[in-house]
Amino acid sequence: MTSELAAWTDATPSEAPRKASSRPVDLVHLSRYTLGDRALEREVLELFSAQGSVYLERLRGAPSDMEWQHAAIP
Repeated sequence: MTSELAAWTDATPSEAPRKASSRPVDLVHLSRYTLGDRALEREVLELFSAQGSVYLERLRGAPSDMEWQHAAIP
């Protein structure tokens, strides 16, 4: 992931917007908002991953449509 992250974060903010990617996270965008701080990028991605797992479990465990809706919209 490190080399992949480096490839995406080497772009400058003045570059023309890229075509939509199939990547789940826009690492260029993340880099801009973290001012290129790799430790902060990693922390944000770890938080995103952990929180995603929490929401997925809530959705999987929802016994009804109403409960699923409540789990999807915190």
